[in-house]
This record gives sequence, structure tokens and C-alpha cells, in this order.
Amino acid sequence: MPNETIGPYLTAAIFCEKILEDKDKVLSAIRMIDRVNISFPPSIPGPQAVDLPLTALIAFKGGGARGSFNLKLTVWPPGEEEKLVGEMPVIFEGEDSGASVTAEIRFRMSRPGLYWFGVYLDDRFYTKMLLNVRYLLAAQTGDAASQSGSAE
Repeated sequence: MPNETIGPYLTAAIFCEKILEDKDKVLSAIRMIDRVNISFPPSIPGPQAVDLPLTALIAFKGGGARGSFNLKLTVWPPGEEEKLVGEMPVIFEGEDSGASVTAEIRFRMSRPGLYWFGVYLDDRFYTKMLLNVRYLLAAQTGDAASQSGSAE
């Protein structure tokens, strides 16, 4: 069970375009994203659900924590209850060792709005990650929905 006085300690929880890992195991998050604009041509009647590929980086330092913990990611879609996205075990060996999880998530966005993603270890809440999904009308007709992200 996590303990605030001994760890683990959250060091990162972000969405980004991609994660690079160097030969020395150092991670780099490329194009951090908290807003996604999805364009639809005016010919499409009303907002459509979109499968949105996301890359998440969640990282902890162990501190004094040792052993296996259950990492869980949830989502609160706009106007809906919290739902489980996924979970997995992470192992801490204490001190400055840590656990970094990169996850490729294909998530169905059913409507525009604020999507809050919760990060938990052994059911202890650590933080929320925001994704603001905006639906826009494209200038051209007949184009497929396009996606672009920007961090602000």
C-alpha cells in the first residue's frame, strides 16, 4: 500500500505524441498534448464518435516503497461516470529506482469536452491528466476527420 511519507512519488503523468527511449534508458516525451482538435466536414450531420490514439507516460520514483503495486488508469468522459481504462503491476526497489509506464491507448471519444484520466497506485489516487477534445467544422467538404494536438 502506498504511503505518503515513504513513497512512491509521482514524477510524470502526461499525454504526448510519442515516447523515445535512448540507449541509456532515458525517456523523452515528444509533443505533450492536453488538447485535441478533431475536424469534421460540414456534410457530416452532428458530432461523431472518434477512435483517438493516445500515448501516455506515467512515472514514479520509489522512495522507500518496495515491492509490487497495481497501477490503474481511469477516465471520466464528459457527463459520465468514471470508467477503467487499464491496469498493470509495477515494481519498486526503493530509493531512487522507479517505474515508468508508457501506454499506447486507443480511446473512443464519443463527444467533445473535458476527459479527465485518473492515476492510481493500489487504489490510492495520485493525479488527473486532462484531455480537452474539441470538435471543429473543417473548411472543405468530403474530408475524413483529422486530428491534431496542442499543449497549452
